[in-house]
Amino acid sequence: DIEVKRMKSYYNQEEFNTFTIKSVYSQTEFQYLLDPEFKGFRNAEKDQKVGLFFHQYDNKKRIKAIEGIVEAFGNDIVVYGNWKNKEHDERFKGSVNFDELQNILPSIKYTYCYPITPGDISGKWVEAVANGIIPFFDSTYDSDRLLNKHLGVSEWLWVSSPEEMKQKIAYLE
Repeated sequence: DIEVKRMKSYYNQEEFNTFTIKSVYSQTEFQYLLDPEFKGFRNAEKDQKVGLFFHQYDNKKRIKAIEGIVEAFGNDIVVYGNWKNKEHDERFKGSVNFDELQNILPSIKYTYCYPITPGDISGKWVEAVANGIIPFFDSTYDSDRLLNKHLGVSEWLWVSSPEEMKQKIAYLE
């Protein structure tokens, strides 16, 4: 159940009414699999160990977490998205359009999912799995572990540090 506050009225924006809304995990991230032309999972040579897909937003905690993953993997990682002051770092590839991304995704082995806000679930992990990429989840991603409870996604894929992710990838390799 989620408690929601709404203004009493347009004219009275200082006072609020509180409502309780029943919230149900509806697995909306699976909309990424609704492609009518989907012919099955795409396999390609996995020539990139870790690929990240993030833009540099103002959320300093999120940026620090992503930069920690980048530093942990050194040259075994690439980052797609807009990042300031990273033009001379070969690991940062910049933004790519949707068609380019579809050609890049199948060549990546692992990725990292970090929520925009703690607890969130995005479609990034579904897109990863559809392209044969093993997703690792930050410990704050899907904090209720709905993916585990409803879909059987292994708890082993949640990591609390870049070092833990690196150790798990070393184990898989």
